[in-house]
Amino acid sequence: MIRLKSTDISLDKTHPTVWYAVSVAARVWEELGQDLVITAANEAGHTTNPDPTKQFHRLPDGSCRAVDLRIWNLPRNTLAGAVETLRTVLGPDYDVIHEHPDQAGAHLHVEFDP
Repeated sequence: MIRLKSTDISLDKTHPTVWYAVSVAARVWEELGQDLVITAANEAGHTTNPDPTKQFHRLPDGSCRAVDLRIWNLPRNTLAGAVETLRTVLGPDYDVIHEHPDQAGAHLHVEFDP
């Protein structure tokens, strides 16, 4: 099951490469008995760099090539394996980054970045 953290998450203009990553992640989470929760995508303000050539989520054309995924719902002893499986299956064209691992806002950032 794929869910959104809240109704504020925008999936508008999301690039197909993101949907592929989400579908792979959903299978990994399902194997661990959890729903996949998207916590950020193409909503306003989710550009993390003022330089438009180095945006993580929203590109200059307004399209989205990244999502953030909830990880606190995964059993702690399975997190590293889930991240590695996701990286392996997605391959080198995707960045899978465990952001803020020691903070309350820890999440996975998954970005299509060939």
